[in-house]
Amino acid sequence: MVHVLRFLGASRQAVIVFAVLFALGPLGSGTVAHADGGAVDARIERVWPHDRQGNYASVAAAPQVNVEVYLFQWGTLNPVSCTFANPVTLRWAQNWTSHVGLPTVGSPRGGGGLLPAYDDYLQNPDGTKLNGVLGQEVTRTVNGVTFPTWVFNDVPVEPAVQVGGTVTTYFLTEVGGVDYRTSVWAHGVDQRTLVPQPVIPEGVASATPSAIDSFISIVWPHDRQGRPASVTSAPLANVAVDLAVHPSDMEHSRWTSVSLGVGRTVQLYQSLDNGFLEPVPIQPKVIDESQTWGPVPGIWPRYEFDDVDVSAAQDPANTYYFAAYVNGITTHPTIWAHGATAQTNFPRPDLPVANGAGC
Repeated sequence: MVHVLRFLGASRQAVIVFAVLFALGPLGSGTVAHADGGAVDARIERVWPHDRQGNYASVAAAPQVNVEVYLFQWGTLNPVSCTFANPVTLRWAQNWTSHVGLPTVGSPRGGGGLLPAYDDYLQNPDGTKLNGVLGQEVTRTVNGVTFPTWVFNDVPVEPAVQVGGTVTTYFLTEVGGVDYRTSVWAHGVDQRTLVPQPVIPEGVASATPSAIDSFISIVWPHDRQGRPASVTSAPLANVAVDLAVHPSDMEHSRWTSVSLGVGRTVQLYQSLDNGFLEPVPIQPKVIDESQTWGPVPGIWPRYEFDDVDVSAAQDPANTYYFAAYVNGITTHPTIWAHGATAQTNFPRPDLPVANGAGC
């Protein structure tokens, strides 16, 4: 179903966060994108919440959103050409607290959970899987500049008033056939990540999987002496990552961890507010975690990145975003927001500075 996007005016009332995520090359490639010829920046510029009749609705109540994406030549505000034919796909991760009914990896004890991006856990009303939406290219002219945009209409989101808790949906863009980096847009009433208990796997894989779900299970802020500290006083944090075989059995909150000998580099990425997510220059410690499943004990790896700089979050206006990827393996990451409020003002769209070629 295609509607005309209605972004101006009412959209500025939405409580939303615009953060930026550095994409690891084409989706699932496991390699960092480079500024080679043809590389692009995909910027999510607008997210407009609405009801099923297309009328503006609050973030808390809206069951759907319309999303608009601009593509720029890497590192510039020069738009791609109007003949750019590569597929542009919208993907999402989710973060939820204190509600039931959403099939996601969460603590068996309840209280919250994270849903990986690029996944097919969401469903259409008819029960079919929904793992992304292809964009429709639309040519726009703004301030005399003509350029292509990609629009995604009637994208389903989880309204907080419907699930009885808080849900944040993190949108990001995949551009096929080229190296790219993408922004992430956090859409929700309360964008802080609140997961009181890490997930306990119910088994360990015997072989290295071809695809992995990466879960940031713990972000523990502390002072420089290693003592616990609040978000607004902690200069450092330890970040723990668990890796699950994809897909997991989401309906029963069960998942299977990778083995201790996965033999791949796990890389943590971090962004501040609207900045690009950069690799954190810290090698993780691999900790052997254990749990007994019935009569059989199980041991799985947890990747801990210690003393990550989070000092800018001492200012409540700032928020860090974390994601983890496994080099060489298709990775479906969760996103963790670390900040006192995890909210920023509605950003101004990044308008192109020149006409797109062929427009």
